[in-house]
Amino acid sequence: MKILVTSDLHLSDRIWRHYPIEGDSYHSWNQIVDLAINHSVDAIILAGDILDKQQNLSYPIQNLLAGIHRLQTAAISVYYTQGQHEYQQRPWMDADPDTHWLNHEDFVTPTGWRIVGCDYKDHDNFQSFLSSDRAKSADILVCHQVWKDFMGDIGKPQGEFADIPSNVKVLITGDYHEHICQKFGDLIVLSPGSTHMRSISEPEEHSVFLLNLSDKSNKPKIKSIPLVTRRCLHVDTRSFPDFKALKKQVESFLEYAFSYATENKLPEDLKMPLIHLTHSVSEMDLMRQFETTFNFLGHLFFRQVTSKSEDSLNVIDFLDAQDRVNLIDCLDQFVDEKAQPLIHSLALSLLRANDDQEQALHRWIKEHSDSSSK
Repeated sequence: MKILVTSDLHLSDRIWRHYPIEGDSYHSWNQIVDLAINHSVDAIILAGDILDKQQNLSYPIQNLLAGIHRLQTAAISVYYTQGQHEYQQRPWMDADPDTHWLNHEDFVTPTGWRIVGCDYKDHDNFQSFLSSDRAKSADILVCHQVWKDFMGDIGKPQGEFADIPSNVKVLITGDYHEHICQKFGDLIVLSPGSTHMRSISEPEEHSVFLLNLSDKSNKPKIKSIPLVTRRCLHVDTRSFPDFKALKKQVESFLEYAFSYATENKLPEDLKMPLIHLTHSVSEMDLMRQFETTFNFLGHLFFRQVTSKSEDSLNVIDFLDAQDRVNLIDCLDQFVDEKAQPLIHSLALSLLRANDDQEQALHRWIKEHSDSSSK
């Protein structure tokens, strides 16, 4: 049985508020549908953050449902879990009744692999799920969580790979925007990663996984399939003796980006690449010259360091709406989790909500009502 595995589609019209960068998520989604059809897969798994928001305008939903309809017309089953971005009591995916919500519906392949999923959960509820009979019945676990193994303590991780029940052979997880296949003991961990750049600091290349399951006594065969996405250049003034050399490097990249877009038939909206310039605070004139030269040839991002010798940790990123102070990591400085567990839990839920704190509040109330009634 062949299954295409992806996550973090973040279907939305625009990525960055300050840039007219559009179409990336829809182009990647259309490619994924094409790949599923062209590889004659039996099913596709969407591991959360399928949509970028909980409340959506019509276009992201239209694109989502159009892709699902194409898959179903090709007799490809659609299985999914929800991430924190689109989480609803009744999922948007439920707008098509023929999709399968892994949070409630296990999937057993003809060769006996049991695939179990859960929607995004806070730490306590996720740990409870991992100790449940459902999790202990799974051969493949699909979820969308922050893992300590990927993020360290950043973002208050809800678990680590050592928490996964020993019966699970494959963990498929969304949320982390890097494409990773790695072993943790006997566990295979698959992080499909995002399908396009959601931040200037993310990888340029994106892929999906093709999972081939035969008999349970055999290990699954796993293949990465690349997606065609907008090009990006990271360039640092400290690597060049003068503006002339810098200009030559960027012009060479622009030739490559144009050729890549033409050869891969990128839509018009995706042909303009991203250019990320790191420069010293003393090089403002050079930065303005760079902006004047390339402003209409690429979407420009600027990162300012305080001196020529400064390392990349001490930087200021301008105009990237995705790079922000991580309030979640500051929470413990203001609220003692042990002394005020409910207030800490509520604040964490609201901070993790992206654009709809009301939905996060309703979900928190329901979770804690359910916990208090047990």
